[in-house]
Amino acid sequence: MGLLKKAMETYNKDYAYNLYTSYTEKPKSVLKKYNSKNDFLYKVIELTGEPSSSRDYFIVSNCLLDLGIDHIHSALKTIYLYACLGSYLEGSPDDVFDTANYEKHRKNMINGAEWEKIGKEHEKNYDFNSALICYLKAFLLTPYIETPIFYIADLYTKMNNIDDGIVFLSNIKKSKYKNMKQAASEKMKELKDKKDRGYVYRPRPRK
Repeated sequence: MGLLKKAMETYNKDYAYNLYTSYTEKPKSVLKKYNSKNDFLYKVIELTGEPSSSRDYFIVSNCLLDLGIDHIHSALKTIYLYACLGSYLEGSPDDVFDTANYEKHRKNMINGAEWEKIGKEHEKNYDFNSALICYLKAFLLTPYIETPIFYIADLYTKMNNIDDGIVFLSNIKKSKYKNMKQAASEKMKELKDKKDRGYVYRPRPRK
């Protein structure tokens, strides 16, 4: 019975991953089978079950972010665990560096940059919650690239929430990637300095 349960869990996790991947590529087609987008996202989370790999954390984190800012704290908890494990492509058949693997990483970098771009537009319009979600999605795609964590830390500063920015960076310092540990450590010093100086962000008047 234990082996059957394990096989079923593995099947559900694989199905959830493929389902979410299809959703990112053809959302309208996938959502036709569900009552709402939220119903779909909760279903993917249910199928994934208790996360046990970086891929699981990647899927659950993205679903929670897609559910909106009300789920940001739950999303951050899974994102912090994901940060410790690394890219969802690692530890899987795609971990072998071949042409297919390279293409997936390249695609992730392109999509990550696109999320950053969208996030910047939200930030310019002072929609900081939407910007935060975008930057976190960029980080999930490329947890070995420093740019998203800089954007996230700076955004927390603009939200006058430096403490949360420091918490975020302290978790990124647990990353398996040396460059991310160093980047988070240096950025954290900057935020702590601003906190000590009593920094308060004041947006420029709209023209």
